[in-house]
Amino acid sequence: AVRSDYNFRGISQSDRGAGVTAYGEIRYTVADWLQAYAGISGSSVKLPTRPSAEIDLYAGVRPTFGNLAFDFGVMNYTYPREQSNPALAVLQTNTDFVEFYGKAAYTFNDSVTIGANAFYNPNFLNTGAQGTYASLTGKVALPYNFAVSGELGHYWLGKTNAALGAVNL
Repeated sequence: AVRSDYNFRGISQSDRGAGVTAYGEIRYTVADWLQAYAGISGSSVKLPTRPSAEIDLYAGVRPTFGNLAFDFGVMNYTYPREQSNPALAVLQTNTDFVEFYGKAAYTFNDSVTIGANAFYNPNFLNTGAQGTYASLTGKVALPYNFAVSGELGHYWLGKTNAALGAVNL
């Protein structure tokens, strides 16, 4: 896919520029109500640590009960070949982190779906700060495979490691 800006929870990962992404996922149907999955995603990024890309590995399960669908999993965000950037006071060269998530979505009919998400990472961007993100989502399907969707969320971030400068994010 090509996108005009890679925006992750309100923060541009591509310095407000265009980028590309690709992903693949394998799924296994455990039961008629349960799927297991694993995947990989790669995205071009333009960040202060100048990584060559963002590579995400993820896995989880998706139980479904009628119109109610869940998704529970874990994702590892990796930024290969990061470099320090003293000119920007960026000295950390490993911002990889792991995140656990749970999602729920209810489909009212062929057109309307609402959902809620929660994500937790014990070491956001490898700074020592815990991070929790929660959001509500909505989607309305339109003719010809188009849709209008939105998300309203909030990020709660803890304090960074003292070695990085104990600031409240």
